[in-house]
Amino acid sequence: MAFRLKFAFFLLSLYLTHYVRAESCETEDYDDGVCIALQKCDAFKQTGELSDGQRNLLRREQEKCSGSLVCCKRKVRQKVPRSFEDIKPAKTKAQHSLLPSQDNCGADSADRIYNGNVTYLDQFPWLAVIKYIDKDENEAFRCGGSLINNRYVLTAAHCIEDSM
Repeated sequence: MAFRLKFAFFLLSLYLTHYVRAESCETEDYDDGVCIALQKCDAFKQTGELSDGQRNLLRREQEKCSGSLVCCKRKVRQKVPRSFEDIKPAKTKAQHSLLPSQDNCGADSADRIYNGNVTYLDQFPWLAVIKYIDKDENEAFRCGGSLINNRYVLTAAHCIEDSM
């Protein structure tokens, strides 16, 4: 039994060694190719007689390889399309409203200073300040953004915490 296993392993390694050592080449279409027997090359498999152009192509592909081999495009494995069900995220209810209602959106109670200049009420009504809450429930306002609809705030990448 052990002899059979060793012999099978030997044959497998011999086959793989031959397969790995297959000579690489470049086809006329500049694709990666491998030198193989003409009968195994899909590009030259056909039932009828070769045209003059096909014979010339075959001759050029044979010149790239040693012996009676021909340069043939490597077979590309077809990617199997995977089907996914339309998975929708579970809806969760926030403990508190993340954004103010549209009636209050943009409302402010005092003038502010922006870039060293005084701003007036409603001058920048769609700006948002982003509040961060750490593990110890400490709150800090450290970034800003723009409201782009009633659900999302557009902000800079550096405003996103690594832990999110």
